[in-house]
Amino acid sequence: MLVEHLADPVLRAAVDRSDLLVLPTPVVPTLHPGGRADLAVHGADGMCLVTVVAGRIAHRRA
Repeated sequence: MLVEHLADPVLRAAVDRSDLLVLPTPVVPTLHPGGRADLAVHGADGMCLVTVVAGRIAHRRA
């Protein structure tokens, strides 16, 4: 998640309680053996199908 999207104090508190990674700017995602897995998979229509946070599925479209 980008820090620019955390202006809402309620959202910021939820992010602080979770294990979300907050970045100052967008980065190219890379996966490394034994490293943290943060990624999202989008369908051809752009809809998010799966979100993985720290290697755990946080969202999966049914």
